[in-house]
Amino acid sequence: MGALRVRAGAVVVFGLAALVPLATRDAFFLDSLILIVMWGALSAAWNVAGGYAGQVSLGHAAFFGVGAYSAALVGVRYGLSPWLGLLLGVALSIVAGGLIGYLSNRLKGPYFALSTIAFSQVLLIVVSRWRGFTATPWRSTSSARAAAISSPACARTRTPPRRSASPPGA
Repeated sequence: MGALRVRAGAVVVFGLAALVPLATRDAFFLDSLILIVMWGALSAAWNVAGGYAGQVSLGHAAFFGVGAYSAALVGVRYGLSPWLGLLLGVALSIVAGGLIGYLSNRLKGPYFALSTIAFSQVLLIVVSRWRGFTATPWRSTSSARAAAISSPACARTRTPPRRSASPPGA
């Protein structure tokens, strides 16, 4: 009976959170609510992976990124509905999680953690380098650093070059 009461409470809380955008248009409040729900979902995932299964997964960001990036690409690149992008993002994230879970759930201890963080890093490299598909502005880590250093915001903070004390014609 206790578990049913907890589930009913969770359904009520998430139902009220879903109705909040109908009552307010305050961007700060809505952003805070979205972040609270997102961090709550992440903590629930950590509870399942670390608490019940006893596995330390460092790849949650990769699965989140697969879903978010695919939803954004469907909306921006192909002009489809954001709701369709949301469903596709969830589906691709589940597929990626199932694939990585199938390959790495046999590993124990630090090996499992290393395999999940390796997947996260490989995905980061693929997304940042495959410009034709993902339309990212970065070419490489060094060019991203060079672009950041030569940006107008950084140019204002740099000291101007020193001028010589001698007059121009001397």
